[in-house]
Amino acid sequence: MTKNELILDLFDNLQKTAALYDGLIKQTDNYGTKAKLHSSELNMIAAVAEYPDSNLNKLSESLGITKGAVSKMVKKLVQKGLVTKQFAANSENEVAVNLTEMGQVAQRNHKLYETKLNDEILTVYSSLTEKMLAEFSEKLLENQQLFKHLAQENSKS
Repeated sequence: MTKNELILDLFDNLQKTAALYDGLIKQTDNYGTKAKLHSSELNMIAAVAEYPDSNLNKLSESLGITKGAVSKMVKKLVQKGLVTKQFAANSENEVAVNLTEMGQVAQRNHKLYETKLNDEILTVYSSLTEKMLAEFSEKLLENQQLFKHLAQENSKS
């Protein structure tokens, strides 16, 4: 294979890997609860676990999403029995969000899943040298910049 063919083959494999990963994170699982959970719900559960008694503004800031999106997600998680929403101790109008026992189970099991996944990823790449990994990471960042630039150009037309 020529160098150009190898580069295009590598990129093809990256595209396939990205598509498989995208499909993986779109899958739902119950993580030891009765409810099927999406990755966005698990992100919210993780934020609530990290910031107990937090209000919607704090969750919005920590996740980088709108307060409205947080409110909607919290409502779903309350309905699924994974979080509670109550007035904060020192306020009559501020809401505090916390995990229920079932929410804590989901959080723990999802962390175990992430640890297992990370261990498997480390195994896949462990044969590469630090220099190879750094160069590969640098090239991926350059690729991201290229895609951002192309997306900006496409949005102008």
